[in-house]
Amino acid sequence: MIDEVLGIIQKFLHGEYDLMGFSYDLPDFLIEHYEEMYAEDAASTEILNDNIPEICADYEEGYPPEDFKQRIRTEYERIISAR
Repeated sequence: MIDEVLGIIQKFLHGEYDLMGFSYDLPDFLIEHYEEMYAEDAASTEILNDNIPEICADYEEGYPPEDFKQRIRTEYERIISAR
């Protein structure tokens, strides 16, 4: 599951995923698959759930797209470093 989430984030960072769709879909995915992801990799799951939903909510409320993408990239790099 964690690899699937990382793949979704990579698609977004490479411009293959609509910003608004991503901001809705990823938090929903994280909620839906939390238990499975936590059993697989607790540290990465905590990083994902600590900041990503808030970052997505900020974008939905008008946060600039460039900053949104950079904040997601920063979280992605944190997860990669933790693995």
